Amino acid sequence: MTEMSRRALLRSGLAMGTGALASGLLAAPALGREPAGAAAFVRSGRPRISHGVQAGDVRATEATVWARADRPSRLVVELSRDASFRSPRRLRGPVVTPDTDLTGRVRLTGLRPGSGVHYRVYPLDLDGRAAGQPESGRLRTAPLRRDDVSFV
Repeated sequence: MTEMSRRALLRSGLAMGTGALASGLLAAPALGREPAGAAAFVRSGRPRISHGVQAGDVRATEATVWARADRPSRLVVELSRDASFRSPRRLRGPVVTPDTDLTGRVRLTGLRPGSGVHYRVYPLDLDGRAAGQPESGRLRTAPLRRDDVSFV
């Protein structure tokens, strides 16, 4: 058996590590991974709401709904007085992009004071052909007159 010097061992280890790294980078596209520099927002399938929906800034006749999509898309909000959404009111929301962190908000106006509102938000891809699954929520608008409030 021949003895290897420390310097020869380090050189061969460096060469093997560099070769493994290079082959891993070159093999990435073949394994279905995105190559370096590829667009991170190009995905197949339907867009989706990635972090649920949230309502806030609720007043007697208005509220705000927020949502975040997993890719650039347009947010659409549907409002209904009942959970069946038989005759929803549809609001076309903003286009969300990486510049907005894929997050958008829609101001709901013309709501009835002191009433429950069911809402659902879904993303629509930018060419308008594919819509994602809706995420639903419910809010209650503030009454016009003062009323007792209890926190449970």
